[in-house]
Amino acid sequence: MTQRTARTRRRPVVAHGASASVPVLPAGSEETLASVLAATRSRWWGCTQAEIDRLHAHAEAKQPVFLMPPTADGTGAARVAVADVRRVAAYLAALPTAALPCAIDCRVQDSATPTWIRLTVLTRSGPARTRRYAGIVTDISPLKQLEDELLQISEREQNRIGQDLHDDLCQVLAGLSCLTRVLENRLAPQLPHEVDNLREINRQLVDAMDRTRALTHGLYPAKMRSGDARPALQELAKQVAVRFGVEVHTDFRGRFPAHAAHEILHVYRIAQEAISNAIRHGRADRIDLSLERKDEAMCLRVQDNGTGFRTAAGATPGIGLQIMRHRADQLGAKIQFGNAPDRGASVVLCYQPLALL
Repeated sequence: MTQRTARTRRRPVVAHGASASVPVLPAGSEETLASVLAATRSRWWGCTQAEIDRLHAHAEAKQPVFLMPPTADGTGAARVAVADVRRVAAYLAALPTAALPCAIDCRVQDSATPTWIRLTVLTRSGPARTRRYAGIVTDISPLKQLEDELLQISEREQNRIGQDLHDDLCQVLAGLSCLTRVLENRLAPQLPHEVDNLREINRQLVDAMDRTRALTHGLYPAKMRSGDARPALQELAKQVAVRFGVEVHTDFRGRFPAHAAHEILHVYRIAQEAISNAIRHGRADRIDLSLERKDEAMCLRVQDNGTGFRTAAGATPGIGLQIMRHRADQLGAKIQFGNAPDRGASVVLCYQPLALL
């Protein structure tokens, strides 16, 4: 590499106080790489093991965690949003043994508006005490905004369908049920042998109404305005019993903090998707749903006795799992999917409600 090339190399963006070097590149490729980084809204990132330990200590002490320091003009700082600090701290702590490359999505902010970034660590070099990490930070705010808009569109459409079912189909079924009762009373003296058939028709109409109401509540949950997540989850368990005939055993432990409406919605939808997967794909006939407070976090667990997640090589996660991960990101939470030691699948979500931050 010529001296001129070395002088024009772009200075890497590093963690607070860091001086990690940019990976060595072939001569003449810096400008091309700089263009690629700019086009992908990315910047270099680097950190030493000592700085990783310091960032983790700051997170444990509830101090601000800076992934990138401010530039000379006082701008460009990347402070991890409070809701994501725990996830980022766990990610940084696991870097010494993590399989590379690895990445995490989180929010950072230098003003009132958070920005979504993807921190990808590409290389790990040097002995333990002086180990260095290098990677890139990518602004993925447009991607996250699109994902949020898609979720909102989906949520609005589900609400509309739920309201239409309640206001239209449920009323039609209720009317038919009334007509069959009237018909039963009229025909009983003349055709007593048909009474049982009419009663069976009415019973099935009532069952269809119950199932439609359960479907309506699943599409348009009625318990979302509450500051407590438990009523929504209890209502979900009742819906599952009516729609699928599968009992969901609920267990709530600890003193629950108040939840914002959007937090209840994300927790509800994650539990709903986990239960749906257990029944539709895992063919489970028993599901355990628990929500427990552990120190300053909440832990949601959905475990079933079905066939579990597919572990075959090449198996790709479905759209449901991807949506659950995105909802977990919105909560600043950590979500884990796995199979129970004996039988069935397990979904665990650990998050901090805003009231505990």
